[in-house]
Parts: sequence; structure tokens; C-alpha cells
Amino acid sequence: MILETIRRDEELQKKGADHCRNDLQVVAPRGRQGPAGARGRRGPSGPQGLPGIPGAGLLTFYNFVQIPNPMTAGGPAIVVLTPPAAPATTGPEVQVSNQFLELRGIAASSRIVLSVTVVWGFSFVTLPAPEVAAGTQRIQFSLFRDVPLTGLRIAQIISAGTVTQINTEGTDTTTVTGTFTSSFSCTDSGLTGGANYYLTAAAGPSTGISTNLITMDPEPIGTFMNINISEVHISGKVIGPNAV
Repeated sequence: MILETIRRDEELQKKGADHCRNDLQVVAPRGRQGPAGARGRRGPSGPQGLPGIPGAGLLTFYNFVQIPNPMTAGGPAIVVLTPPAAPATTGPEVQVSNQFLELRGIAASSRIVLSVTVVWGFSFVTLPAPEVAAGTQRIQFSLFRDVPLTGLRIAQIISAGTVTQINTEGTDTTTVTGTFTSSFSCTDSGLTGGANYYLTAAAGPSTGISTNLITMDPEPIGTFMNINISEVHISGKVIGPNAV
């Protein structure tokens, strides 16, 4: 009887100790994080996504005219301009060529961008050598819409070219020739459907002096000639409204 009582007490003590161990929670400080491991190999690429919907471009129409075609230097003159007669400062305005730029597909919201490049030149005669001479020629270019000369003038520029020449050999006069390139751009708007554009030109005033290197007497150059246009490129873009 006494022995059973002792065993029962031992069992109760053991259960109490186990219960205490189950209720006991120990919080220890967290250790320092170790270094990162080596980076793994890159995985295979995923499948390509579906193509998106194509966007609408702003350029809706483009056209150009070039004379000659192909454009080559040293060719014959397309047109020769008449110098102005005093007291006028500009000679007769003429259409550069019977070719013109045609644009189509123009909406009310369209913007039209026009670009022109012209190769032109002139000549003059100097005093007998030895001499030095400098001559300047001005020329006017215009773009007309719909009708040349009497249509709507949408652009006009004045360009100038200067040639300087020195001749110390012999006693003859010299014919001096200069060739120049002029470019300009302009815009047009406020129309629908289509439009034609025409390039015109007119010779402006010319000035120059030729000086004899022995007497050092300057004389005005009065023999400007062959004011000509030899190459032309005209292009036009019809551009829609901006997306933003």
C-alpha cells in the first residue's frame, strides 16, 4: 500500500515536470545573416507576345519633282532670266519649268510642308588683266499654289551669290562664272482635296567692281549675263494632325 502511494506520487511529479517543460518558451537572439549564395543560371526566354495593333502614321501623302532627273551638275540651263532694266530692281518673273508639284489627299486638318532646292548661276566680264573683281547677283524665288504667277503666292525668298576673281596673267578680259545652291522650306494649310505648286524666279539687282592692279582704278561691272537655273528639286508632304 505504501509502495503504490510512492509510485503514484512519482508519476504525478513527472507529469508536472513535463507540463512545465511544455509551457516553457525560450527566446534566443537572432544570428547575423549569412552571405548571399551564387547567382543561378539564367532561365530560358519566355514565348514572344502577340504583335500590337499598328499605329497610324502622320505622313499621308508625299511627292516630288526634280529637274533633270536624275539631278546632275553641269547640264544645260532650264531657264535663263532677264536682268532688270532701270529703274526696276527685279526682272520679269517667269515659271521655272512647265513641271509642277502635285499633292493629293489633303484634309482640313492637314499640314503641308514644301521644300525647294535650286542650283543657279551667272557670269560677268572683268577688266583686262592684271585685275581683281567681285560681283554679286540677287535672284528671287517664289512658290505659287494652283496657278503660276497669278495664283496664291505662299512663299518668296531673295537669294544672292558672290564671285571674287583675281587674274594676273596676260592682258585679256576674263569671263567669270559662279554657281550657287539655294534652299528654302515653307508650309501651307487651309485647303482640302488637292493642290498644285509652281516655282517661279526673277533676276534681282547685280553689283560688282573690277579693279586694274596697275592703275588701281576700280570700275563697276556692267556686263552681268547668263543668269540661269540648271537644277531644281521640289518636294511636298501632307501631314495629318498630331496624336497628342
